[in-house]
Amino acid sequence: MTVVNLRMPDEMRNQVPFDEAALVEQLGMRYVHIPVRAGTENPYSPATLARFTEALHTSNGKVLLHCTIAWRASHLWAAYLIRERGIPVEVALKHARAINLLDTTRVAPAGGRQPVEEFLDRALPTLGRTPR
Repeated sequence: MTVVNLRMPDEMRNQVPFDEAALVEQLGMRYVHIPVRAGTENPYSPATLARFTEALHTSNGKVLLHCTIAWRASHLWAAYLIRERGIPVEVALKHARAINLLDTTRVAPAGGRQPVEEFLDRALPTLGRTPR
């Protein structure tokens, strides 16, 4: 099993009272840390999606993808389904919304593009406008 953590180092230090990487490895699992957050040196980007894709392709068994509340994870998962698996956009977004994809226009970041669009480096015209 592989655990992929998207939390930033400061989140890990301030919110997790144990060494997640050490625990995961102690339990015999692989740990992959891909810290990502807008406005940092690790933003939502195609490079982040490529790192996640590599983690999936090199995993031996199941993969647990997480962040804090599954918001970043759901956007990254949707981007992966669209780009790597060829899943239609609306189907991928439906799966991601079941996790915790927040994609309404009222939560759009500055510039108006959602993280999933940043991961894909393209606009998704119906994003945030489809019925739940």
